[in-house]
Amino acid sequence: MRSPSPATSTPVTVSPAASMHASLVVVMLSLLLGLQPITTDLYLPALPALTAGFGAPMSQAQLTLTALLLAFGVSQLVWGSLSD
Repeated sequence: MRSPSPATSTPVTVSPAASMHASLVVVMLSLLLGLQPITTDLYLPALPALTAGFGAPMSQAQLTLTALLLAFGVSQLVWGSLSD
């Protein structure tokens, strides 16, 4: 008995709008991934001014940086599961 011949495949064409959409997604993801290091680099030099302005010890000011990093991580977990 002969096995059936494989179906011929038709070439897949990608519309220009779909390729532009994919490029836009890549650009947006790149910008969003670069956002966290930029915020950290802007935040760290402001820590002494933050402690002086609020009269708080440096340990409490460093907790605000911890909160920033935790919020960024949790937001990735939330938005990542929503996007899937």
